[in-house]
Amino acid sequence: MKKLLRSVFCLILILAPFYLYGQDQEVVVKEDFSKFTMGSEDDPYSKDEADEYTTYIPSELTHKEGWTGAAIHQAGGVCFVSNYSTGWDLEDGYLNTPYGDYSGKITISFRARSKKKYDKECVIYASIASGSTNLGGDNFKLTEEWNNYITTIDVEANDKSQNSFVQFTANSDVQFFIDDITITRQKGLLPYPEVTGYDDLKADGFRANWNALQEIDTYLVSVYSKKEYKATDSIVDSFEDVKLTEDHKLVSNDFGQFKVSLSSENPINQNKDNAKTGDKSLHMISGDFLELNSSSKPIVHASFFAKEVNTKEHGSILIEQYVGNDWTQLLKIDTKGIPDFKFIPLDQYLNFNATAIRIRIEDDGDIYLDDLKVFYEPDHQFVEGYQDKEVTNSTSLTVTGLDPETDYYYSVKAKKGDEISLPSEEVFVFGLVTPVVLEAENIGQDNFTAKWEKTPKADGYLFNNYNLISASEKRDIVIYDENFEKIKKGIDKPNDYKELNKENSFLDKYTTYPGWMGAQTIVADGMIGTKGFGAAIILPSIIFSPQQSYSVKVHIRAWGEKDTDLAVQVNGSRPEGVEAIHFDETGFIEKDISFVYSDKNDMNIGVLSWSGEPFLLDSVNVVATLPDQTSVAFLNNRVNLVKKQTECVVDNLMKKDDLTYYYTVKAFRFIGSNVVFSDLSDKMNVKLKEQIDESTKDVCLKKDITIKNKSIISGSHQMIYVYDLRGTLLYQKYMFEDEIINLEEVVKGNQVVIVKSTNNIHKILL
Repeated sequence: MKKLLRSVFCLILILAPFYLYGQDQEVVVKEDFSKFTMGSEDDPYSKDEADEYTTYIPSELTHKEGWTGAAIHQAGGVCFVSNYSTGWDLEDGYLNTPYGDYSGKITISFRARSKKKYDKECVIYASIASGSTNLGGDNFKLTEEWNNYITTIDVEANDKSQNSFVQFTANSDVQFFIDDITITRQKGLLPYPEVTGYDDLKADGFRANWNALQEIDTYLVSVYSKKEYKATDSIVDSFEDVKLTEDHKLVSNDFGQFKVSLSSENPINQNKDNAKTGDKSLHMISGDFLELNSSSKPIVHASFFAKEVNTKEHGSILIEQYVGNDWTQLLKIDTKGIPDFKFIPLDQYLNFNATAIRIRIEDDGDIYLDDLKVFYEPDHQFVEGYQDKEVTNSTSLTVTGLDPETDYYYSVKAKKGDEISLPSEEVFVFGLVTPVVLEAENIGQDNFTAKWEKTPKADGYLFNNYNLISASEKRDIVIYDENFEKIKKGIDKPNDYKELNKENSFLDKYTTYPGWMGAQTIVADGMIGTKGFGAAIILPSIIFSPQQSYSVKVHIRAWGEKDTDLAVQVNGSRPEGVEAIHFDETGFIEKDISFVYSDKNDMNIGVLSWSGEPFLLDSVNVVATLPDQTSVAFLNNRVNLVKKQTECVVDNLMKKDDLTYYYTVKAFRFIGSNVVFSDLSDKMNVKLKEQIDESTKDVCLKKDITIKNKSIISGSHQMIYVYDLRGTLLYQKYMFEDEIINLEEVVKGNQVVIVKSTNNIHKILL
């Protein structure tokens, strides 16, 4: 028995406990500290019972082992929590219950008092925690007299709450006594499982997954689609049709889908200046409430507008939600912050199992309320065989037989005997299956038609075509030779650069090949760069064949301000042995950077300034040494197909012995304002027909072109294309008959080019 050192008042509390838990409650932890026999409330035992290193309290001192804490002292049948020294400062003590499952509807009751009367308000905290994560709790005013405290907390069942504890502590420098701790969980509402998403997505099915619950081996899985909204799925009321008696009272408090209790002399405002919509609004004062009838469907949206009437005396709006069998607090709003009509959205606070809400005015509040909107979950269309489908001893279920063009959802309940939990949060199976690419059709000497199967639910596709260069023996390959000639902004001085974009975006319109990216981009004539910390110009991906090492040389000509340091990074980090490019003075600098690349992932080269200073790239040249029997691929063209087409014509291609092509497809769909992408398809290789004639003869076929003095003279109206020797398109133009183009002006920096016209191909030495 505890030592009889308490007052008669305390003894009465022991004989008549303030919190009695019924048959619907299961005890999680109960501790009366009757084994804390040393010391007294007037003179607590000096020894700290919590181990200095492990924080554990000896198991022989508690009814259940596993209690931990700091500055824990026996005090004649109660626990005293003081302060402890770290060697240079005092820290506040705390008391922790044993680790366990504290999920569900948890009720915490205890009694406590402060050691003495302090010159500040004292507060005691009771919090459920997992590690450093707070899962919920409450705080209470603490006095030097014993008081009883009780709070109920809804804790979501997940891997954290199922391995958590309850901590008792006070505000800074406050020492306190605590006793008669009882923690219970409400029975009848099993904790619902935590869903972990879907995988193994197929056109007609997927695998649903969830986390296991302790002592639960049976789960009920439901898979369903949703019907269209009906009028009965919503409440939209601006109170314009409220019926009043001659003395302006409500004819009925029952509004059909909800009821009200209004006690002011004028419960309905009829001044349009005090209504958000129309001429009427509800006038609610302290004690009034609006309560929705409980529905069989969860609420997916709830909102209203509110305005304070009396701006001199403020109150509060208490909003509650009905989940399971209980009302719990959702939100509390100080009316001081709403002198004019303010939109109050509740979606982010709503529990996904809430079936009703209640709006209550408290603390001398006085408001107008208008434009109530509530939307319920639409009716579910359950998949045959998957309504509460029982799954035993597993935390996944493979679902099959679905309509590929229909959106599906799933939720999971826990089952233990006759008890069934509320459903888990639902999972929207919104993903897209990986597109299936087909063999190309209509293959010509410079073109083909890429094909793929229709992807269910896709709104469009991202199509990428790649150059693939193979090396039968060791050789150097020029991968990128970019001089940004396409950028013409009328800015010939680099320090007069123009800001182009803030967000990370593609720069295809400014580069020879697509796939360049940049954020906080700046441009001047023939140059592009960035300005801002962390902003970079990213080159298109370079894809080497795996399991080899490649020597890479990057030649950069760039402009920067004095003391700017440019960094060249590969896949987000600086290659070993590569130093920053330092500008001793404002102006241009050229630099060769060499490194060895052996990563199996795609290579992405980025250029940025260390501290965010502005810089401009004038030219970038990337050369890689391919070992024999290896290959390198890089993007040739990229097309966004926003219609549901399943083919793409690719033309104006070059054919060489070492150059082939492959294409990939990624599907996408729009969900609201978001875009969802599928995984990338497999590669489909394409080999063009017949060898292109690369004769060096200057020929002039009828109605073709003439090459003279390094210029093109067109013999007819036609498209002409100019390539470098690796097949990069350098220039294209529709030429009129007898029009002349000087090649040296349009393809600067190239010594040998290939010109393709309607009827022929020419190799030109410039």
